[in-house]
Amino acid sequence: LLLAACSQSPQARQIDEIRDTADRQADQIEKQADERAEPLDTQAKQLREQARQAGGYDGKRLEVQAESLEKQAELIRDQAEEQAEAVKAAANARVQAIEASN
Repeated sequence: LLLAACSQSPQARQIDEIRDTADRQADQIEKQADERAEPLDTQAKQLREQARQAGGYDGKRLEVQAESLEKQAELIRDQAEEQAEAVKAAANARVQAIEASN
């Protein structure tokens, strides 16, 4: 592996670095989103349990709150996924430009 890395052209090393950096950035974006979304999921779970115990209109209101929190968590993750894909797409565009210049 080390020998293969040493025998790579500067262009190939640059392309590998661009892709590796994009992958790391995308992973970090998704990790941060999960860290933001997980507390919302936890709150929603707790509210659902309270709703089950409360019943009636109080329970229905708690259910609505739980659904809202779950939707927020979903949107946070969806946004992060889109951002991660954009980072990777930008890296792919840079790679294609480098490859086309040769």
